[in-house]
Amino acid sequence: MDLELAGLIIILLLSYVMPIVLGIVGALHLDDCPQQPYIPIYLGVGGLLILAARLPYLKCCERRADEQPALRSISNVCKVLLFLILFCWFLAGSVWVYSIYPPNYDSSGVYCAKTLYLFSFWLTNLCYIGIAVGLVFGLYTYLKSDGDLRICSFFRSSSYTPVS
Repeated sequence: MDLELAGLIIILLLSYVMPIVLGIVGALHLDDCPQQPYIPIYLGVGGLLILAARLPYLKCCERRADEQPALRSISNVCKVLLFLILFCWFLAGSVWVYSIYPPNYDSSGVYCAKTLYLFSFWLTNLCYIGIAVGLVFGLYTYLKSDGDLRICSFFRSSSYTPVS
């Protein structure tokens, strides 16, 4: 399998399927974590924010924005605002998830559902791991390319010739 195709499939799964899973898990366990009641809200709203952040990148939106410069500016502002909101929401969720580590799973008294907590805990950990890997890979790609930031050309083999 081509490396570009595999990367595209992974990105599509992460950017469209994972937010829906976040929303479902958050909604199913809305009252299952009295120890930190913001964790299911963190998952549900996070899923919605990720889906909202994907909207400006749809082809129909990009095509319209390319045709109208004012709309392109508004789209870019929305992208930046959604990124900042999502980043702040991720940091808040990290505080909520890590603040009760290790949680009480016993359902008598103040507790947190094991499925909900472990899902949010490992999702947050995977996000931090992904950020670290992305930074290392980005630095490696930048250093390998001598300052040329055409990322897609990095994945192509040396025998690749574009069709004219």
